[in-house]
Amino acid sequence: MLAPRPQGAWPRLVCGAQGRFPILQVAALIAVYAYGAVDLGFWNWASVKEVLVLASLAGLASVGQTLLILMGGFDLSIAGFIVSSALVVTVLKDRWHVSFVVALLVAVAVAAPWARSRARSATASRSSRSSSRWRWARSRSA
Repeated sequence: MLAPRPQGAWPRLVCGAQGRFPILQVAALIAVYAYGAVDLGFWNWASVKEVLVLASLAGLASVGQTLLILMGGFDLSIAGFIVSSALVVTVLKDRWHVSFVVALLVAVAVAAPWARSRARSATASRSSRSSSRWRWARSRSA
C-alpha cells in the first residue's frame, strides 16, 4: 500500500523536489556536516569515527528489527537486548577484568534463553488470538 500523497503546496513542493533533484539531499547533508565541523567541533577524524560507530550500531539494530518484522513477528524488545548485553559486557570487562570475547559470550549466553522465552510467549499469544478469531468467524457463518 502506498503512502498518501501530502496535502498542501509546501509538502508537495518538497516531495517533488526530492524526486526530481536527489542531489539536493546530498548538498543538504554536506551543509549540515559543514555546520557541525565548523561550529560544533566535528572537524577531526576521531569525531567522525565516533559518529560512524554509533550510527553502525543503530543500523545493526534496525536490520535485526526489520528481519523480525519480515518474519511475521513484532517485538520491540531488541533495544532492551542491546542495552542489557552492552551493560553485561561492560561490567564484566571493567569490574571483573574478563576479556572482551568471554564477556561477549556470557552476554549472548544470558540473552539467548531470555529471547527464546519471549519469542515463545509472543508466538503463543499470537496463535491464541488467531484461533479465537477463527472460532468467532466460524460461529458467525453458522
